[in-house]
Amino acid sequence: EAHDADRLGRGAHTLRGLYGSFQAKPLETLAACIETQGGAADFAGAAQNIAPLAAGTAGLVAALRERVARKA
Repeated sequence: EAHDADRLGRGAHTLRGLYGSFQAKPLETLAACIETQGGAADFAGAAQNIAPLAAGTAGLVAALRERVARKA
């Protein structure tokens, strides 16, 4: 379980940096929260943030696709 918590925290940290690169502050904040929860092995708390993070990520991807399509 400790290994899984570490992986969750590291994965969320990576996502946090990615969202920061796109100035997607709400997603960056959610990823930071999951990172903290991973460090505390709070899987239940992290699970509550996964759906909003996934939905926000889908919105970010859609916005990026739209921007690329306009440039093409």
